[in-house]
Amino acid sequence: MLKSTLLTACALFAGASAKLSISIPDADSVWHTGETGVIEWNSTAAEFGVLCDIQLIDVLTEEVALNLTNTSIPCSINTYNTTIAMPEFTHQDFLVRIGVPHNSSTWSYTQDFKILNK
Repeated sequence: MLKSTLLTACALFAGASAKLSISIPDADSVWHTGETGVIEWNSTAAEFGVLCDIQLIDVLTEEVALNLTNTSIPCSINTYNTTIAMPEFTHQDFLVRIGVPHNSSTWSYTQDFKILNK
């Protein structure tokens, strides 16, 4: 009985996680290859203790171009500086998504922005 109650509580908590509101990068942002990028978002109490991944999405191909986090990070930290320098890309238009791994209903997306090769 205790096990099923605990599993139900965990499922309710996981389902309660709201989407994050990402403020940076926005449509006016420009990142450059060879440099790091800043990502900022707002979380709520629902994200406390929840782990998120941050991914760079190529707008043209709609595929993950780069995992910006090597491991999942707390969704509640609200800011992340990419720890790897941006490689050169063949396309310029990207977006960032943040969310709980393997749970597509939790992903939040930025506006499209540019990454320019140096």
